[in-house]
Amino acid sequence: MTAWSPPGPRTRPHPEQPGMGANAAPGAVGELTHGPRIVVSPRSCTTNPLKHSAPLGGALAFMGLEGCLPLLHGSQGCTAFALVLMVRHFRESIPLQTTAMNEITTILGGLDTLEQALLTIRARAHPKVIGICTTGLTETRGEDFRGDLQIIRTRRPELADTALVLATTPDFAGGLQEGWGKAVTAIVEQLVEPSGLPVLPNQVNLLTPSHFSPSAMSRNGGTAPRRSAWSRSSCPIFPPRSTAICQRPGAASPWAARHWRTSAAWTAPP
Repeated sequence: MTAWSPPGPRTRPHPEQPGMGANAAPGAVGELTHGPRIVVSPRSCTTNPLKHSAPLGGALAFMGLEGCLPLLHGSQGCTAFALVLMVRHFRESIPLQTTAMNEITTILGGLDTLEQALLTIRARAHPKVIGICTTGLTETRGEDFRGDLQIIRTRRPELADTALVLATTPDFAGGLQEGWGKAVTAIVEQLVEPSGLPVLPNQVNLLTPSHFSPSAMSRNGGTAPRRSAWSRSSCPIFPPRSTAICQRPGAASPWAARHWRTSAAWTAPP
């Protein structure tokens, strides 16, 4: 007498599987009728396919300044690409401006388009600061952006009450974090004036990266960087601007820009 063995699971042919169904070969094993079934889709994953470019990170940093409007020096497509992602994330209107360069201005140079964009922004919005982010189009051509801004300052004295901050953020060099770091560095170098106060040797200002939220820098969430700073026998200061930018545009006060260079050293984001 042979030992009893339980019957195997029943199978049925899968209509989409090759060699199954009506044309199945004799003895072919089909799909199990019981238990979970793994379905592999042949299509590519398209979840948030937009690229986090450097101009996007620079514009995000400029939007944290009070009374600042970011301006992308390039074509309309470069700005629209970043605008779609920011509107999808913040779910509100984003004041992202562009110089709208075309084929002719790309060949002849973007001085006139940059000048017209600055005059239009000042006449309509009256911002305190205009943050200019370069794009891959203008960076590939190799324009002298700082020289263009000096020419515009000379031509247009009405822009004297508006601060212009230039951040070189080409699309082909780095991503969102690199653009964020270059914009924050440009803000410190071009806007902050020496205060003349004595330097505090044991104080270091730490500027957090773009992916840090306000909760990450709170008492519970920011223990790791605080312990690291205290281990070097220094007094860390976390400017509110570096975390409030991540919360919503324009949420920070101008406190940090006035006090960034009162320490022995300031650490720009990577």
